Amino acid sequence: MSPFVRACATVFGLVVFTTSCTEEVATTAAPDQVALVEASGWDLDAALAADPNCAAPLLGDGLHIGYAADLSDRPNGNDHSAVSAVQLVVQQINCSGGFNGLPVSLDVVDVSGDLESAERAAQSLIDGGADIVLGTRFSVVADRIRSTFSGQLPVIWVGSMDAGLAQLADQSYLVSMDFERQADASVRFAELQGWISAVAVGPSEALPEGTDLDAITDVFARSGRSLPRVTVRPDDGFSDVVATFASSPDIDVVFSALDPLELPGLREQLSIAGFSPAIISLDLGTGTIGELAATEGVFLTAHAALNGNPRYRQLEASHAAWAGQSFDLPWLAAVAVDAVTVIAAAIDAYGLADPTRLGPAIANTNDISALTSTLSYEGSATPRKTVFIGQVFQGRVVLAGSID
Repeated sequence: MSPFVRACATVFGLVVFTTSCTEEVATTAAPDQVALVEASGWDLDAALAADPNCAAPLLGDGLHIGYAADLSDRPNGNDHSAVSAVQLVVQQINCSGGFNGLPVSLDVVDVSGDLESAERAAQSLIDGGADIVLGTRFSVVADRIRSTFSGQLPVIWVGSMDAGLAQLADQSYLVSMDFERQADASVRFAELQGWISAVAVGPSEALPEGTDLDAITDVFARSGRSLPRVTVRPDDGFSDVVATFASSPDIDVVFSALDPLELPGLREQLSIAGFSPAIISLDLGTGTIGELAATEGVFLTAHAALNGNPRYRQLEASHAAWAGQSFDLPWLAAVAVDAVTVIAAAIDAYGLADPTRLGPAIANTNDISALTSTLSYEGSATPRKTVFIGQVFQGRVVLAGSID
């Protein structure tokens, strides 16, 4: 482990693009093994504004962050945007004084191969002395990495919504909403619009247990309601969905786990049959340009509302100047910066002098003013944070609402 001493950090700024403010949450007591010492403060906004090409960045021993990332070339199926954002922000941190004078180093390993190679790459982070690890958003690989770490290192899964990865005993944390939170926010948003009668539509292939439609169904069940689920078979022309509407013509909204590119066909067939429900997509949060062009008017739960977000604008501008290109997945870049901010806020809240105590501190760190919103862990491994509801308008996502 690196000589991680005297490290304190904080972040501040405004929550942006929320339609209602997050209520104040009292800080929960720290676990016994977490020491409380005075914190001084780290400025996220100053770091984001720093020149990453400064002449004399801080170097030497300090906080050592590892990143177990998918560096493949799969379109929309890798972690490149997140890695690039973290690389930039780490450089900016070191060019703006570090974490209160303490430099930050970053070691990125590729886990895009088979599970055995991913395990070896993860082990290399342990052997290399990482204090904390950022992890890939892909659940199968992430679960193998979590098993490899076995609680030896705290890890924050950047962009994952898999509640199975959120395990306090393993110091394993999410930084995004999980599927249950996504489902709850989707249903609450629909109810606020007066959309009460609903149907869930999913693909013929099995979805991972606990994701998307399972989570939506559970939300309805907890309120004593049932939710019809319709499976779309390949090339069936959405006939079963149309038949469901014909038998229940008062359906207001479709919760969809279909591939976003299938939604135009679904909407066309429903329109031909005389139905025009709202559609909330549970699989459009990573929307590519092609998906957005095909899904005009569709609602979605989003990890971030970035249009007009001043912190994201600063990140985007700095990245364009530094890397010469924009992020392929802006939401993922933003969530990656959130993960770095969580680390900083945990250090600030508990003034840690020992990196082995960083993991337990995260669970007890609240009111973190991050790039996308305010996060509070409240003693758990999944943060409470604002869920943004977007709507596709002219090929881009605009804010339709938010659920705290």
